[in-house]
Amino acid sequence: MVEINQRVSYLPATENPISSDVVMVKILDSTVFFDVGCNKVSAELINGIPGRKIAVLSHFHPDHIANLLRCRFDSVYCGANTAKYLKFQKSPVVVVKEMISLFDGLKILPVPSSHAKGSLAMCVDGICFLGDAAYPGYKLGKKYHNANFLRSLVDFLKMIDSEEVFYSHEKNPVKTKEVILGVLESIQANWREEKGLLFKK
Repeated sequence: MVEINQRVSYLPATENPISSDVVMVKILDSTVFFDVGCNKVSAELINGIPGRKIAVLSHFHPDHIANLLRCRFDSVYCGANTAKYLKFQKSPVVVVKEMISLFDGLKILPVPSSHAKGSLAMCVDGICFLGDAAYPGYKLGKKYHNANFLRSLVDFLKMIDSEEVFYSHEKNPVKTKEVILGVLESIQANWREEKGLLFKK
């Protein structure tokens, strides 16, 4: 586990198998997990934590949610599109359609994304956990961003009061908001637009 502060830590993503970072926030008698990964190490970590457990899922891709099959949660928060993939889930599922203030300053928000429809972000302690929302989607083997979604994502990041962003699957995932905005604004300026989609030149 890598500690960010006294109550926020994360288990880094892995490549073999591909498994997302698993963020853990300790709040009062509860533990909030942002994404649950898909590897055995992540499942063992989650199952070893006592007390009330809440899962917040950034999006529906298996490397972020597959451990729902191995772990039990008291509640699961996700976007409407992700909920379609959770018919097997026995825990109560809360579909997030607008910002939710969970408790003690932790917020769950819908975030526009070309990578996965219906993505969620989680903001706590001055950090915005984006999952894969800032990554491109793929169309016929090519990376792309929906121009409108990318514009909305830039506006979203400018609007939130978090000064740092957790950029999933990176070796050093915690970056300043300015760095992430710089990356996204460079894509806006330099990728070729075709029918509302931005492709790398």
